[in-house]
Order: sequence, then structure tokens, then C-alpha cells
Amino acid sequence: DLSSSLGVLNYSNYPNRTRTNNRYEIAITVQQFERVPKGKVNIEGSWRLFRDRKQKLIFRFKESIPVVGLGQSATVKAMSVALRRVSDRIAVRFTKYLKEEAVSSEP
Repeated sequence: DLSSSLGVLNYSNYPNRTRTNNRYEIAITVQQFERVPKGKVNIEGSWRLFRDRKQKLIFRFKESIPVVGLGQSATVKAMSVALRRVSDRIAVRFTKYLKEEAVSSEP
């Protein structure tokens, strides 16, 4: 979960709880998120990081997760794994950005 990955509790998600005073914003665009014939779930897209409404980073993501088992529940489980991997990668890169930003702002 994002709050534990980043060590913060102060964040919001759009459109559910948007806040105008957020310092950072992560925008995610998904081009593909589906089960494909080879028994896998594919997710592909990009994400952008904004600080004070200015774009600072942009990265692409692509994951292919095998569907283990039969039926919708197996597909949903693979989709959950795909989303978790994408969110983990975003959290890692965002944390790295925060550390780099802290170092560059030191006197």
C-alpha cells in the first residue's frame, strides 16, 4: 500500500479525494490491461510525476503476469499482481526522486 511504501499518511487519490495543496501528483495512463490468449495478463502504460504542478519524471511500464488456474478468480489474481508490481515500481522510483531532491537541496 502506498502509505506504507512511502512512509506517509498524507496523500489523496483523484477523483475521489483530490486536494489543491498537494505538492506531488502522480498521473497514470494505461494503454493495455487485459488477459491475453497466451494465459497471461498484460498491463502497459506510463506514469508521470509532477511537483508543484510541473512535470519532473515520466516512465513507461509493461508487465506480463501468468494466470495460474482457471476462471475469473485466477485472472483477477494475476491482474492484482500486475497492479502491485506497477505500484511498487512507482513507489521505488518516487522514493528515489525524493532522496535525490533532498540531497540537491542541501546547502
